[in-house]
Amino acid sequence: MSFESNIGILANNIITKAPETPSGQTKGFNPDRNLTMRSTSAIGPRYARRDWPELMALQERERTSPIHVHQDYGVPVLSQERTNFCWMFGCVSGAMNRYAMMDGIAPLLSPSGPACQGKGFKNQGGWGEEAVGYINEFGIPTQDTWPNCSFNRELPSRPSVQKSADLHDVIQFEVLGPYDFDGVMSSLLCPYNSSPVTLGYNWWGHLVLGLQGIRYQGQWGIAFVNSWDYDWGEGGYGVLLGEKAEPTEAVVIKSIKPRRI
Repeated sequence: MSFESNIGILANNIITKAPETPSGQTKGFNPDRNLTMRSTSAIGPRYARRDWPELMALQERERTSPIHVHQDYGVPVLSQERTNFCWMFGCVSGAMNRYAMMDGIAPLLSPSGPACQGKGFKNQGGWGEEAVGYINEFGIPTQDTWPNCSFNRELPSRPSVQKSADLHDVIQFEVLGPYDFDGVMSSLLCPYNSSPVTLGYNWWGHLVLGLQGIRYQGQWGIAFVNSWDYDWGEGGYGVLLGEKAEPTEAVVIKSIKPRRI
C-alpha cells in the first residue's frame, strides 16, 4: 500500500503526546456519565481499509473532504479561550462546516450559547453527545448576538438571541462506539456525504473536530481543527496518527437545520 496523503504543512504538527495547553486557552473533555449512544440516523456505510486509499485520492482530487470545505469556504477556527467547552466548540465547528457545505458560507456561531444554558452557566467539561443534546434543546446563536465565551445570564431572554439560535441546529448525527476508528474514517471518507466527526480523547482530556482521513508515514490518521485559535498548530489545524487517532468518543455531524432568514 504505497498511497500517502498530501498533508502539506500539517506534517509540522503531528501530535504524539498531549500538547501543552496555550496560555489563555483550556480543554474540557470529560465523559463523566454513561453515554446513551443515541443517534438520529442509522449507522452509516462502512468502507474496508483496502478501499481507503482510493477514497482519499478521490477526495484530494475533487476537494470534497470536510477539511477542504473548511479551508475553501473560510470556516473560522474557533477559540474557546478559558472556557472548559472544547466539547461544544468541536460540535459547533462541525455545524459551521455543514452550513458552509450547504450555503457556501459559514455563519460565525457561538458555542457558549448552548454550553452555558446546558451547564447552568457553570464552566464545566463535557463530551460530544452531550453537546449535540444541548444544541437540539437551545439552538446555536451567532456571535453577534451571543459574544464568544460570554457567561452573561441575561442573553437567553433577548429576542435577538432567541431568533438567531432558532436558525441553527444539528438535525442528523450519529454517535459512534468507543474507539471506533473505522467508523470515524468511513464517515470522513464517504464519497457521497463526507462528514466531520467530533473526536474526544481521554489521553488528552480534549475534544477536536476531525476533518480528513489520511495515510501518512505508513500510518492511518486524522487531520483535525482545534478550538485554540489560529496561533495553535498550523493555523489551528493538526494531525493525529495511529493509536493516538482512535477517539474515546466520536459524533458524526451529518446535517444541519436549513437557514431561513
